[in-house]
Amino acid sequence: MELFMKRAFAFIIDALIVGIPSSIVSLIFLIIRGILSYIPILNILSRFIWVSMIGFVFFLVYEVGCMILFGNTLGKKLVGLRVLGMKKNGEVDLWSVLLRSFVKVASISGPFSFLLIINVLIMILRDEHKSLHDYVSESSVWEI
Repeated sequence: MELFMKRAFAFIIDALIVGIPSSIVSLIFLIIRGILSYIPILNILSRFIWVSMIGFVFFLVYEVGCMILFGNTLGKKLVGLRVLGMKKNGEVDLWSVLLRSFVKVASISGPFSFLLIINVLIMILRDEHKSLHDYVSESSVWEI
């Protein structure tokens, strides 16, 4: 349970790191879209799609960038966790980073956000505390 709590805390840190600039950019886009909404061709639905995509892209770039540069996200680094691959050397290769990051971000945003509940249940109920994106990318999270 301690590993689960550390992973949850690391996720909250990462979400704040990404959420604050993403929210600022989203707000700017909303203001611009609001001004442009007086043009009849634009509709309300497109606003929500764009705002959702901004957060998705920010989190994906953050996740992939941190994993490539540091082998970890800042949240995991702060709480003493490390992402390891299932290969002999424990490193996570580029394909696994991309796949892991995409599945993770897709499961917490947009139309697939229901997967977040499934991820939490999988991590709590299974002994290895692996999440859906860990299974897909053949990686795991360990305490340093």
